[in-house]
Amino acid sequence: MYEVIMYDGGIYRSDELFELIEDVGGVVLMKNRSSQMLTVTMSIPSEDREVVEALCKDIGGQVKEVPLAGTEIAIIGPTLGRHHMPHPICDIAEYLRRCGAVTVVMGLSRGRGKNTSQISLAETSTIDEYDACVFMLGNFKPCVEFKADLILSKIDVPTVLICGPKPDSDKEQIPFTYEGGINAFIENEVKPYSPTSYIKEGTEKVGYELSFTKYFYQPI
Repeated sequence: MYEVIMYDGGIYRSDELFELIEDVGGVVLMKNRSSQMLTVTMSIPSEDREVVEALCKDIGGQVKEVPLAGTEIAIIGPTLGRHHMPHPICDIAEYLRRCGAVTVVMGLSRGRGKNTSQISLAETSTIDEYDACVFMLGNFKPCVEFKADLILSKIDVPTVLICGPKPDSDKEQIPFTYEGGINAFIENEVKPYSPTSYIKEGTEKVGYELSFTKYFYQPI
């Protein structure tokens, strides 16, 4: 009987590990190297696990269980835009990979707003080729409520829907970078058209504030 385990450590003496896997009749399922670090997912005979674990420890690594070994999982966002949480998508993919899964990150074709940014037949066909998928819906409540049933009705593989935390505000703060600051802006951009304009000292707020709900949300 074979077991699937993962070596997590450095590349030092890793050639000895690969030789031992071959000697015991095992096989390397997946190998990932990052700089001087290495992870190797392997399938080995159960009776030889103790020998493999001893070598892993001897060369400075550790053995981890991989409950998702060989499972292919797609991590998907409606777009790769900021409000659809691209960074958590990558974090989820990395976490699942460390559990032995083979992961891929996907962003769907983008339409104009909620009503047209849907999921196409070609995209559902691609997603259904995987064993499961994780869908990151972002953190806009109306968008999450609208798309959850739509996505589940079109995808046949097991699906996990995830949304981000409730934002403190639906407004985006954008820094003011006009050369010379607010006073230069008033002199150059405002007073030529309204010579009597002025700013009351102590009341100015420098920057921009855009409401996503006001400009991008479309009710159905």
